[in-house]
Amino acid sequence: MDNAVFSISFGYATKYTERDYMQEVLAEAENYMYKRKIYESASMRNKTIDVIMNALFEKSEREMLHSKRVSVISAAIASALGFPNHEINKIRMSGLVHDIGKIGIDEKVFNKPGKLDESEWMEMRKHPEAGWRILSSANDLLEMLLIEKVYSSNQDLKLGRFYKKLHVERCNIEKEKINSII
Repeated sequence: MDNAVFSISFGYATKYTERDYMQEVLAEAENYMYKRKIYESASMRNKTIDVIMNALFEKSEREMLHSKRVSVISAAIASALGFPNHEINKIRMSGLVHDIGKIGIDEKVFNKPGKLDESEWMEMRKHPEAGWRILSSANDLLEMLLIEKVYSSNQDLKLGRFYKKLHVERCNIEKEKINSII
């Protein structure tokens, strides 16, 4: 319960005259509530991601160190490739959360000192899909989601090829957005 993230939304409106219909006042209050809820939802999602990552890092210091290394190395490569600062920051954050799906892996498997057996590997291989589900809950995390998707499906790629593939994936998504508008 210590890591729980709660959200509450409310709306209000005022009935100024006897002529104002209560149904309209309630509808106005409800509209206000939903506008606030939409505005606050991005912040809540980000807090939820932070809580999940902190829980993951408490579960395994090794995972925390790994995620931080991936974050730093990814940002350095993006910088060397000439990415603009705002892209470098997205890539840095993506490196940090790339294994967020590991939160669902049994701690015994996660921190096993020796080699994993086949069933343990099967459990470990589920983390990219779990990460996708966690990150896909937030539209503002689409960029991190995309990077996590490319990373997870191409773990054997060399880093330069990884970023080229990432660029192609970005272009494909932009093309899909444009096609859906046309």
